[in-house]
Amino acid sequence: MSLLICPFLIEIRYGGIKVAIIQFDWVVNGLPVQVQYDQKDIDNLWKPWIQSLEAKNGRTIVFLAAPPGAGKSTLLLLLEQLSNRVQGLGMDGFHYSNHYLETHTTQRKGKSLLLKSIKGGPETFDVDGLFEKISQMKSQDVLWPIYDRTIHDVIKDQIHVTKDIIIIEGNYLLLDQEPWNQLYPLCDTSVLLHEDLKVLKQRLIQRKIQGGLTKEEAIKFYEKSDKYNVNMVCAHSQSANLDVYIKNGRFYRIGQ
Repeated sequence: MSLLICPFLIEIRYGGIKVAIIQFDWVVNGLPVQVQYDQKDIDNLWKPWIQSLEAKNGRTIVFLAAPPGAGKSTLLLLLEQLSNRVQGLGMDGFHYSNHYLETHTTQRKGKSLLLKSIKGGPETFDVDGLFEKISQMKSQDVLWPIYDRTIHDVIKDQIHVTKDIIIIEGNYLLLDQEPWNQLYPLCDTSVLLHEDLKVLKQRLIQRKIQGGLTKEEAIKFYEKSDKYNVNMVCAHSQSANLDVYIKNGRFYRIGQ
């Protein structure tokens, strides 16, 4: 769940050049987040892209994928601000329930792992349920589940999906491996964010520290869980209609 506080414009100088920055102060999943976007990126990339979606007829379903820590959730909030026809949804509501995670295992590199021990990994999501819900959404309004971080579990049927541009964000939406690859034909267009692995590592460790872990605990968690998930997304995501590389907070469209 996210709390949006109104943005404000600031101006900074790089090498004597004045740069317009839009700053948002948000609370995302219970944690305060300050996000800055270059006005040029909004005007030259995201606004035209949103306008291209608005030109389509009927309901348009967009997949926004990226490795953990790349800023999917905050970008989704920005995109919702650019059009009142956009509704953003997170994939986290399709985590398996804690009861399921505590009673089922998966195989990784010949080892049997309890799903709870790798919660957040691609094996810990109900992909079939996600496929069914998106399929329904293409022709009708639906109720969407959420992941409640106060109880650390899923709650069904919490968001009424009604708008005609639906952007779904998630780490694994574009994975080329089963069962995730069955989802790709359901989207009308897709976005994949890329960022330097070192930056992602630092950000994910800092996120855990902000959430209450010690630095040592945060590093251990990254090595045990986040690192695998980051590498999975980076190595096994299909090409998107819009590939964007993030560097120093700026967005660069790959291929142009």
